[in-house]
Amino acid sequence: MCPALKKKDFATAVMALRAVQIIKGDIAAASKEQAQGIEAIHRAMSEIDKITRQTALDAEASAFASEAMDRGKACKKAVRPHRRTTRPSEKRRVKF
Repeated sequence: MCPALKKKDFATAVMALRAVQIIKGDIAAASKEQAQGIEAIHRAMSEIDKITRQTALDAEASAFASEAMDRGKACKKAVRPHRRTTRPSEKRRVKF
């Protein structure tokens, strides 16, 4: 074999190896960036889940309060016919 051919093949192999190393570095950097993006999405989804749960709890509390108000109104309506005609401040005062 010709010594010049071997030197050329070796130089080509070295260049190819350098190209592979560059590509490998690019892939590693892209993988790191992708992992950071996935982690950010995970945090955002967790926050959305937390807010959704809190909203559901708030809606349940609001419904409970609304039902309590409705019961209060019903009680007030039921008691209204039986109310006294005088107010406590208008009661007769006993004179000594």
